[in-house]
Amino acid sequence: MTDVNYVALDGDLTVSKGQKKQTKKLAKKQVNKITPIASKNLKDGAVNGLKLGPIEQVTDTGTIGATAGDTGSATATCPEDTKVVGGGGNTGSSAAVGVGGALDMENKRSNNGWTVSGINLFGGAKTVTAYAYCL
Repeated sequence: MTDVNYVALDGDLTVSKGQKKQTKKLAKKQVNKITPIASKNLKDGAVNGLKLGPIEQVTDTGTIGATAGDTGSATATCPEDTKVVGGGGNTGSSAAVGVGGALDMENKRSNNGWTVSGINLFGGAKTVTAYAYCL
């Protein structure tokens, strides 16, 4: 990109229609350019959580069938204008497997969201909940 020097002028600055058109065209080109920023270009401490923006939590709950061996899943999807930065979930059972009766089978990123699935170990309806953290 070329450096631009500005000079203070006395009086009005008149710009022709052709110059305005050329300036708008050049400005549009610059706006449409995307310059990736790599970590090597950032000074230590230049970017932190406060500067990135608020993290939004999105939740989705699904059901696991009532019969032992039934499976179920839930996928929490981030809003269109955000990106998933993490996630997690649970099967809604107690801490001790065998008491709660559901086991996580999958807990991973899925497109722009997070998917959690589980299996019913002993019977009785269970839930599965996915959480996506979006920025």
